[in-house]
Amino acid sequence: MGALVICMYIRPVDMMWHGGQLPNWLPYRYSFLISFLLVLFGAQAFENIKKLRGSSFGAAFAILLAMLLIADHADENERYQQVLTIAVPLGVLVIICIMAYVFRKYGGNNVMKILLASAVTLECFLNTFSSLQLMHKDIVFSNRSTYLGDIPYSRKITEQVHESDDGFYRMEKTYHRCVNDPIALRMYGMSHSSSTLNSTAIKLLQKLGYSAREHYTRYDGSTLLTDDIFGVKYVLANDPKTIPYTDTMPIETELPVRVYKNKDALGFAYLADSACETLEFDDDIQPFVAQNKLARALSGDDTLEIFKPLNNRIFNSENIRTGTTTDAHFSYRKKDEDDAAWISYTLTADRAGAVYMYLPTTYERETELYVNDLYRGNYFRYENFSIEYLGTFEEDEEFEVRLNLKENAVYFTAAEFYYLDSGELERFQSIMQQKNAASELERTGGCTLRLDFTAEKGDVIFTSIPVEEGWTAYIDGVETEIGSCVDESLICIEVPEGEHTLVLDFFPAGLKIGLVMTASGAALLVVMILVSRRMRIADEKRMREKSGKSDVSE
Repeated sequence: MGALVICMYIRPVDMMWHGGQLPNWLPYRYSFLISFLLVLFGAQAFENIKKLRGSSFGAAFAILLAMLLIADHADENERYQQVLTIAVPLGVLVIICIMAYVFRKYGGNNVMKILLASAVTLECFLNTFSSLQLMHKDIVFSNRSTYLGDIPYSRKITEQVHESDDGFYRMEKTYHRCVNDPIALRMYGMSHSSSTLNSTAIKLLQKLGYSAREHYTRYDGSTLLTDDIFGVKYVLANDPKTIPYTDTMPIETELPVRVYKNKDALGFAYLADSACETLEFDDDIQPFVAQNKLARALSGDDTLEIFKPLNNRIFNSENIRTGTTTDAHFSYRKKDEDDAAWISYTLTADRAGAVYMYLPTTYERETELYVNDLYRGNYFRYENFSIEYLGTFEEDEEFEVRLNLKENAVYFTAAEFYYLDSGELERFQSIMQQKNAASELERTGGCTLRLDFTAEKGDVIFTSIPVEEGWTAYIDGVETEIGSCVDESLICIEVPEGEHTLVLDFFPAGLKIGLVMTASGAALLVVMILVSRRMRIADEKRMREKSGKSDVSE
């Protein structure tokens, strides 16, 4: 037990328990081992309960009471509940200690056995139920009905897409059950949640305007440009207002869903200009500025400006008092907290095309977003804080964007409205298509990609694959160094000029050592079982011999 506690404070050992990762929130592996040891010790003590002195019960109670008091003193979490954390466990502890003491005296009584077992079972049930309820408030558990109403039908759609197009590409959807839906649907998407916490990739997507934070990313905040760059070839949508595409794919489905095709998606790996290797974004960069810089770096054309600001706007509000904060945020606060309040922008499109909005803030307050009086969903608050596609408008067309306040105030630095210049996007697409005219990407195995390409001077292989240990790259059969690009978050590989073949292969880092350690642990367990069995047989033999000698002496 002491060794496990020490493990918590020695970082290399702590990381070993967690597969080489720093522990992130829930998966503290040693907590399970400590729980196992406590159960084991309890079982051993209970097996020998007749041998325990009465003072042992008092000592055990005092130790556990001290642990509860320490927890009460140290815990300052906002979710901390003294009654739930201290009072209830203390009551259960008193009851079980009394019952265990009585059981020691009347152990053969079946009623006592049933009562004690019932008390322990009830405590375990209440503890588990309470923990799950508290976690549900934070991470939200989905129920089976939501799964059955969505996943099987969406899976039928994605299977039809794969049957029609057997290539290797990303697929996503604009409706969400949970962020790990792409795993269930074989979509190879951008939405994902993991305790391994690839923070550099998550941070990059956040800078580009995606819904991304802490341990997850979600396919909200995408644009026509980022879909091209990250190879999102098909998008499932249940509302045409949320998608800028018009080309659809025929499918059979029970859901009100259409599959939209992005014919300009670039794929998982392709040739790009070497400027992307040194591209870095400031922490406070605007997402539309970041996307313009990324397009320039990949194409090698410093004159590209795909996103342009939409400055022709008129501000309006109802029941709002405007102000500022000390950190350069504008504040829009209700004058009368009991009445409805909203702010709006009336904009005029400079050119025909898609228009996007982003409201940067460090103070997220929930609002309802309307475009031309049509409800588009909530804005701000966790996964709803990202770039928002407002629609595709004609040149000089006027439209209104309104935010209804759900709370008493809303804050943001400056409302960012940008339109996508379709001519500039086509220029970017043309450059990238010319670079990759002879490129062909193929998935040759479960974790292996092959890319045939013809490179020119200054080209590199850009991938939308996050940097992670375990990848190996081969050019024409010879292993080559794997580099990084764009804030050192994505895999990038320098390549020679001419026709070549790149093979990317992935084998999880640490898996070989893990398999060896698992096999060693299993072998050690077998040895311990055999030794324990031999020792037990030897003890039984000695007991029989001792009993025989005793009978002879009598």
